[in-house]
Amino acid sequence: MRLTCGFVSLCAFTLLASCTTAPQTTMLGPARAGIRNPAGVRVYGEPPKHFEQIAIVEGRSMEELRTKAAAVGANGLIASGVVRKNGPVIGVGIGTSNYHFTRHSAYGFNTESTFDVPTGANVLQGTAIYVP
Repeated sequence: MRLTCGFVSLCAFTLLASCTTAPQTTMLGPARAGIRNPAGVRVYGEPPKHFEQIAIVEGRSMEELRTKAAAVGANGLIASGVVRKNGPVIGVGIGTSNYHFTRHSAYGFNTESTFDVPTGANVLQGTAIYVP
């Protein structure tokens, strides 16, 4: 019985931990025709003089940011940095009960431990732009 409960708890924890918030694309303006080669998306540390914002993109790598920027028609990307995407908090509890019976008495005790596990991930974020 303990093995089964432990296995079920582990499966539930794994399933919920995988439910972290995924990187997103948030449109700020109309999309343009997509760019086929993400390598054509120039990464800017500082904004250029003239540009049009298309979307805020998030990803786990700079390559993923460039791919997402290219998909919405951006030819530039202003790197914003790393942001924390919060996921659900998972509560985990473990408990045991022991009972002892003798001819003249009975006694028992319970032990229980609970703790919360925050989930989430750090992702890269940038602004997909079009530079004329």
